[in-house]
Formats: sequence, structure tokens, C-alpha cells
Amino acid sequence: MNEMISTLSTRLGLDPAMVEKGLAALLSGLKAHLPPELYEALHQAIPDADAIVSKAANADDSAQQSGGLLASIVEIAGKVFGGDTSKVLSELTKAGFSAEQIEQFVMHAFKFLETIVPKEILDQVKSRVPGLASEKA
Repeated sequence: MNEMISTLSTRLGLDPAMVEKGLAALLSGLKAHLPPELYEALHQAIPDADAIVSKAANADDSAQQSGGLLASIVEIAGKVFGGDTSKVLSELTKAGFSAEQIEQFVMHAFKFLETIVPKEILDQVKSRVPGLASEKA
């Protein structure tokens, strides 16, 4: 996961701690949207995922945003995850992500996952997450 954090931090120009929090939020969001066996396969394929997820579990869920910005973030996250995105949004906004950064972060994170997660697992994940189903591998 350190390689993923470093790579995403460099590509997106974000602080590594912010990227780590973003990955925790992303994994938490995926856990809520995937069947348990598929999430477990994804989780096992990502180095240090346990450490990232355990940090997220201990995080405070409160995030204060203005109405306009929050609406933009909800729309972007809704395109990716569909349905209820409040937990993912809370974590990403708390980590300091802007609406534009959320979209870029999620797409770059999945591009990196393509390099470490077996294709059959990632294809199943993408098919079950609305905003990723239309993304080309």
C-alpha cells in the first residue's frame, strides 16, 4: 500500500496522509457495495489493506461542508458508487478532498489497482460499482 500511496500522492499532487485517508474511505465504500466474498478477495489482493481499513474504522465521521460544495461532491460520489454515499463522502471530505479531487482520486486509485489486483477480481468489482462499470480497463 505504501507504493500505492506514494504513486497516487505524486500523480495527484496530494499529501500522502490525505491519500491514505482517501484509500481508507474508498475501501470502506467498496465494502458497503460489494458482496462479502468479492470484497474479501479485493482486500486480500491489496498490500497493507488491513492497516488502512483499521485507521478508517477509528476515524471520526463528522465533516462540515457548505451546501453547494457538498452537493457537488454527492453528485460525483453518487456517479461512482450509486446509492448512499454518505460514509465515503464524509471520509473524503474530512480528509480534505475537493469535489474535483474526489473524482480524480477514485479514477487514479482504480487505475493503480489494475496493476496489483487480479483482472478477474477487478472486473467483478467494476461491474458492481455503477460509475466504474462503464470505465475501460
